[in-house]
Amino acid sequence: AYHWPSLSVPRVCALSSSWDVAAAVVMYPLWQLKTNEQAGGASSTWQAVRSLIQQHGVLGLYRGASFATFALLPASCTYLLTYEWSKYRLDQWVPQAAVPGAASVVADVAYVSLAMPVEVVTVRVQCLNAAGRAHRGALVEARSLWAEGGPLRFYRGALLSLVNAPEGIVWWLAYENIKKVLRSEVGELASCCGSAVIASTLSSLLANPIDVMKTRAQAGVSTLPESGLFTRGLLPRLMMAAVGGLLHASGYETITHYGSGLGPVPLGH
Repeated sequence: AYHWPSLSVPRVCALSSSWDVAAAVVMYPLWQLKTNEQAGGASSTWQAVRSLIQQHGVLGLYRGASFATFALLPASCTYLLTYEWSKYRLDQWVPQAAVPGAASVVADVAYVSLAMPVEVVTVRVQCLNAAGRAHRGALVEARSLWAEGGPLRFYRGALLSLVNAPEGIVWWLAYENIKKVLRSEVGELASCCGSAVIASTLSSLLANPIDVMKTRAQAGVSTLPESGLFTRGLLPRLMMAAVGGLLHASGYETITHYGSGLGPVPLGH
């Protein structure tokens, strides 16, 4: 069964935005650390943590979080709605087991078009944090980026994001299909959590090299790292994947369930 025919778009957007704001409390510091290791000069995750806290205190882990969180809300809502619409429409053209992967490609294109400018500005802010520079604000950095290259500067790394589409394909294929297998064995909640962790680990290991190149492109670093292309930033990325995968899966199930006007979410068999 597909959620799309019964989804309430305003309700889905309200639920999605609330969920994303809450999730950012956990996810944004991990994004900050990943950026610092991939493009900000930190040699390890722990060095990135120590450096940020020494320079800016614990709140340094959240510098730029308000802009990134709220500016990405439209993109996140669009992604979820596009994914559900694409699943519903593609079912008659694509084998059922492959529908999640095909729908994720359509959703990725919609997301990148809206989210890339926000991500580019956020990465610039994060790299300045890592360098110990004064925080000038996201709007000041946006004007600086515009002066560097006009509107195209805000889409640096966009092609790598689209090349990275296999990450979303693997995640959704693994999550949706593993969940179907596990649901009858361990119940709704356990099947969602287990599927999310497996899907997130597989997709992150596959995509990390491209993610390193994308982050460096967004930060304006034109060279590849001398070493560690496959492992640079991998620890915070896997942490983001594990935590984010659980949040993403639970958020997706909750939002689509209540967004369809259904009752309490069933947790057992």
